[in-house]
Amino acid sequence: LKMNNEIILNDLEKIIILHIFNYGPESPVYWIRITKDYSMKEVRACFKDLELKGLIEFCGSTISRKFLTSSVKNTIKRKAKPVRGKRSYYCLTKTGKALAKELFDHSKR
Repeated sequence: LKMNNEIILNDLEKIIILHIFNYGPESPVYWIRITKDYSMKEVRACFKDLELKGLIEFCGSTISRKFLTSSVKNTIKRKAKPVRGKRSYYCLTKTGKALAKELFDHSKR
């Protein structure tokens, strides 16, 4: 899919961007658990590719309460404390948010 700025995305990259847009920062490790259809190498490569394209950025290994991931159940989200660990969380950049809005609007049609 070519967007306004000549950014080409494959299907997995589109799914990842829309997921982060809807649910907040996400870790490739959690993403691999969620989707059994893709291998670890494919998912990590997509996250790196999206980062190189400037659509997502590294948010750190600690996520505060206001940026909880979709991988946690809603009941746990309310009681959640900042997560510390070896996981790397990624969030959308301004360009990524604009592209995600475009994809979201396009998927509604």
